[in-house]
Amino acid sequence: MKQASISAKHTGTSKNRESLTFPYKLSDRVTGLAQKAEQADKRAEIVILLIWSVIHFVVSAFHERWFDEAVSWRIAQNAPIKDILFTLPHYEGHPPFWHLLLAPFARLGIPYSLSLTFISFVFMGLTVWLLLYKSPFPRIVRWVLPFTYFLMYQYGVITRPYCVMSLAFVLLGLFHSERNTKPLRYVLSLALLCLTSAYGILLAGGICIVWGIEILKEKISAKAVPTLFKHKRFLLLGGLLVLALLLVWEFRPYPDTYASTATEETNSFILRILYMLLVAPLDSLITNIFSYDTRLDYLGLSALDMIPSCVIGLLFLALICYFGKKKNTLLYYVIPYGVFAVFSAAVYFFQHHIGICFLYLMFWGMLTVTSKENRSIAENSVSATVNSAAVLFGCAAAVISAAAGFTACIHDIYQDYAGGKDALAFIQEHDLGTYHVATEWTVLLDDSDETKSMPEMLKACPDISLYAEEVGAYLRADIFDYTFLTPPEHSYIIHRYLTDDEYENYRAQMEQMPLPDVLIGNNNLHLSSHYFLEPFWGKEAVKNADYKRVYLKTYRRLWKFGACVNEYYDIYVKAEIAEKLNLPVIPDSDIPLL
Repeated sequence: MKQASISAKHTGTSKNRESLTFPYKLSDRVTGLAQKAEQADKRAEIVILLIWSVIHFVVSAFHERWFDEAVSWRIAQNAPIKDILFTLPHYEGHPPFWHLLLAPFARLGIPYSLSLTFISFVFMGLTVWLLLYKSPFPRIVRWVLPFTYFLMYQYGVITRPYCVMSLAFVLLGLFHSERNTKPLRYVLSLALLCLTSAYGILLAGGICIVWGIEILKEKISAKAVPTLFKHKRFLLLGGLLVLALLLVWEFRPYPDTYASTATEETNSFILRILYMLLVAPLDSLITNIFSYDTRLDYLGLSALDMIPSCVIGLLFLALICYFGKKKNTLLYYVIPYGVFAVFSAAVYFFQHHIGICFLYLMFWGMLTVTSKENRSIAENSVSATVNSAAVLFGCAAAVISAAAGFTACIHDIYQDYAGGKDALAFIQEHDLGTYHVATEWTVLLDDSDETKSMPEMLKACPDISLYAEEVGAYLRADIFDYTFLTPPEHSYIIHRYLTDDEYENYRAQMEQMPLPDVLIGNNNLHLSSHYFLEPFWGKEAVKNADYKRVYLKTYRRLWKFGACVNEYYDIYVKAEIAEKLNLPVIPDSDIPLL
């Protein structure tokens, strides 16, 4: 079956092979390599697993953990279990499974980065092992998959719940062919997928809809519909539905949730749904349209990018439709991915979620390879062309994605991904933690009319700060006196806007405190002063304060072949402290522009 799945079936005999066009010849060459791979030494998988493991540990040792990794660790370390279970999911936007998984490591004092490296290796290492030894793909595909961008770097080195999602999708792909004879393990894999995120629940729900349709058709054909409600599969699906509904109830966003607050859109819903349906699958494999770290509704989608991408996306969708119809798996793509795409376009989708498209394509590929062919579709010259196109596209996707994975790993070794560890080292080296230390935040304004008094302009919704979490994740005790966390009495951020009363109470407390001695922020002191200091201490007090920049470093958040955003860490101290500690001052001319 594996041999047949990789063969490009051309019409004609060997006598007219020389007349084939270059694409046919190239696909034949790739197919020949795949056939040779099937006969290669059986120890090749061991070598590949070892190489992947070495890359994982080496790159993870250099990788600087950033905000999304740090905030989960801080919650796992400091939040009460009751809050992890019943409060924080409403603001984090996903079930509490990930925080509960991190909690034993965080609370026992096991080193932060080492713990994340180990957790990621357990889930991603098992994923890679299953792909190498158990997946139905041709052997050459199994060899390449571990080194693709999302499996090796974005969901491997960077430790987030997507490592669990990767394992869940591979388990689903392995168990799919026996879902009707051994439904329990299939449903448990769906449950694991649900525990990872809201997207996991959506995709699991879509898969269950298609499976439910199949079960219903089976019962109708056998004229046994009344027995449906007593069937094991139906009972298991019912239990899974209860779990999914409980999870959705648990993390449904509250009105004051940061991520769910309405904001001005950069592009229309039509552009976003076109991106999700046609371009996002390509971005997970070969293209890089979504190259900036932001939300989809903020992303500037230009016609220059979208038109050719949509054309290629339509061709890719045509391939999916052809093989989906040929192997009777089209509904398993159309319904689950369609639900996911509509939700992502309408509600929330960030750059790093593109990898979910990759994981779902991998799952769909696994079940398509193992499914029986639709005998009503005959092989002909058109199918030969489609088979060749699929081989060439798969080859291009493998090369590009693996190149992106290796490039990101190399860049992470030689470049700094985030700045918390270095900033903390500077603070500890000069004993700045003994002073009043603040991290920058941004206070959002009701409008831009500068003639209004500041209290009338203030809106009770501070923007989150990267710095408190990235620095604080390395500590078991905070060094910050003014972090403006929400709620302020907790040493971790939850993505919640303060109420007006909470804001005013906190503002009153801040006014009684002295101006910060040390300020960690971005590379624009004017903005920090205007949006951070002035609202609490007034323009005159801030104007008379003399801050000097004593630390400045640039960090690059990596994405595929480059960086999706540059982060700037700087540390300001009062002039008298800089003089006392003999800290060199960094002039404005040395400050890079944002």
